[in-house]
Amino acid sequence: NIVQKPVTDDSKEANENTSPCMYCGFTMVDSQLDCPNCKNISPFCMITGLRMPKGDWANCPHCSFPARKSALLEAIQNGQLAEGACPMCDTAIDPATLPEAPDTAAFISEYKALFQAADTSSG
Repeated sequence: NIVQKPVTDDSKEANENTSPCMYCGFTMVDSQLDCPNCKNISPFCMITGLRMPKGDWANCPHCSFPARKSALLEAIQNGQLAEGACPMCDTAIDPATLPEAPDTAAFISEYKALFQAADTSSG
């Protein structure tokens, strides 16, 4: 008989893409939202569920929920979104109305303040 060893969590993480934390630059897997170095929580992409990177940012023009621009455009073009609708607000997104990648510094500061305020109100 052949026995297959189970896949450990460490080997799953080894195959996962990594990128720097948007707050402190610490490298971690893209699926991790909370940084073990600076303890900040990063926003996630509404399409992939992965942490938002600084250089691939878009927001729904209707509800402002963030998405990786490349993933959002691909999902719209491939028909993965029902009628091209935002998965968060269910409003159609016209790819032509997506602005160029914004300066993410304002978004990053806003999310940091939002998560810090939520942390202090729950404690």
